[in-house]
Amino acid sequence: MNTSIINLVIIGSGALGREMISLVEDINLVKMQFHILGFLDDNGLLGSSIREYLVLGGSDEIGNHQNAQYVIAIANPVLRQRMFEKVKLKGMQLPNLIHPSAKIDKYAAIKWDYIEGNILAANTFLSCDVQLGNNNFVNVGVILSHDTFVGNHNVIMQGCILNGLIEVKDECWIWPGIKIKGKVSINKTHVKLDIENYI
Repeated sequence: MNTSIINLVIIGSGALGREMISLVEDINLVKMQFHILGFLDDNGLLGSSIREYLVLGGSDEIGNHQNAQYVIAIANPVLRQRMFEKVKLKGMQLPNLIHPSAKIDKYAAIKWDYIEGNILAANTFLSCDVQLGNNNFVNVGVILSHDTFVGNHNVIMQGCILNGLIEVKDECWIWPGIKIKGKVSINKTHVKLDIENYI
């Protein structure tokens, strides 16, 4: 196997884990970058198959896969943060996975060499001066407009629009279709459709 190809272990074998297979396959169609070794899942059945990939064990197996990096396929921000810490405690890395259809403005203020574990799904758009921390999941069709700051371990679900000058600190879960406008700062919260201030 080409030594420049990164071996991946996906943490979480549920629906998001299956979506990570599709995301990695789409990336590889443009340029072969990743080889999936299998899944880790504390609730998964050891040896069971997801697509053609096996559940290799639970999260206690983090760090036991030679030359592997880890992808956190968990949509709960608290669990994302916990798994991120486990991976880093073992001295392992998490790649940033960016779907080929994602659009990142050339003036986005993202320091890719210093962040890891981010997942940008299909048709996401990050505008100018957007900043991004570690281990965020930005789902399909999300728009992060100018000067938006996204910290660490956040989950922004499908079709959300953050309309500029928004600060999403850490461990937030933003429901599908939310539109946030104005100079708003949120931290460790679930933003729902029925919160008038955010619509």
